[in-house]
Amino acid sequence: MKISAERLEELVVSTLEQHAFLFADPCPSEGDNADDSEANVSGVSFDGGVSGRLSVRFPRELAAEMASNLLGMEEGEPIEDELNQDLVFEFVNVLAGRVLSEMSNEGRALRIGPPVWVGVGQPKDADAERHTVNVAVDEHRVEVILELVGV
Repeated sequence: MKISAERLEELVVSTLEQHAFLFADPCPSEGDNADDSEANVSGVSFDGGVSGRLSVRFPRELAAEMASNLLGMEEGEPIEDELNQDLVFEFVNVLAGRVLSEMSNEGRALRIGPPVWVGVGQPKDADAERHTVNVAVDEHRVEVILELVGV
């Protein structure tokens, strides 16, 4: 029940393109991220054959652009915070579903919890295997962290 860093990156890029109409390119994990103070971090926990969490750091400005794309709104048109939150949660849900489907190719069922806002920090378990993918969408960086326990 593993997934390669390359495949995780492919899933992040394709989900942004297909679900959010945002075009991303891989970028290095180190370096300046001007979006850090203006980013939302949401994630889903999962368990089954393996447990862990998939978290996504999504800049607020980019979340608003995604909402505009999905809802057919004019650029700059105000979006309610609750609606914006729901759209980010839905993106995280879709991405988690795709990633976990790849990981559970052995037919094992994995349970996915509801998306929640999470803090950034260390894995829940010191023994967690951690995979981080960073992609650039225009001048923004989206960071995806997959933490696996029991692999």
